[in-house]
Amino acid sequence: MLTNARQVDVRPRGVVAVDLDGTLLPDTTVSSLLGVRFGDAAQIRELERAYAAGEIGNDVFAARSARGLRGVRLRDVADALTDACWLDGIRPAVESLHQSGLEVVLASITWAFAVRIVADQFGLDGACGCEMGVVDGILTGELLRVCLPADKAAFAADRCRLAGRPSSRLVALGDSSGDLPLFAAAGFSVAVNGSQPAVAAARASIVTRDLRDVVPIVLSYFSSLG
Repeated sequence: MLTNARQVDVRPRGVVAVDLDGTLLPDTTVSSLLGVRFGDAAQIRELERAYAAGEIGNDVFAARSARGLRGVRLRDVADALTDACWLDGIRPAVESLHQSGLEVVLASITWAFAVRIVADQFGLDGACGCEMGVVDGILTGELLRVCLPADKAAFAADRCRLAGRPSSRLVALGDSSGDLPLFAAAGFSVAVNGSQPAVAAARASIVTRDLRDVVPIVLSYFSSLG
């Protein structure tokens, strides 16, 4: 055994936390997609309106929408998500970030079962969201745990901590006011097709339909850290 061999640091250089609804999935949300396909589309539209207006929080939204997904199979959810209109270039962008030594995770407040499917689909390293019961690959409609904007920020910060990196090496990508806690937890933030509050809070912003356009911005930040 070589006791004097130089130890190679295999930890990621940093973590990139990406929002899902409105960011990777522009113009709609996972809840809207699943509501149209499997549940009550009118109810979901009203819940989305009330949430956007600040009349309800994600706890109420999740509790009211969960029941409409009872009995839906995860494989049918996967089919619905595969058919969605995603931002272009997600997998190549993730691969580029991986090649640069970065971990990439999905930080979302939508349903965790859907977020995990998306993470697997595009090759991301982890995910968070609201938890619903699943038995034998079928949704029970029972809300087990709510995920709020502060929770997804804590999830991203924890991934950076577990990687052994300071918060300066956490980059956040998001599009809305719901991403402001995530932006605040990160050393650098990018508003991707962002709302006015997101653009105002972010360190950088971009309007694009291809996630590959964001990669140079992220890598430039990490290069500046040395």
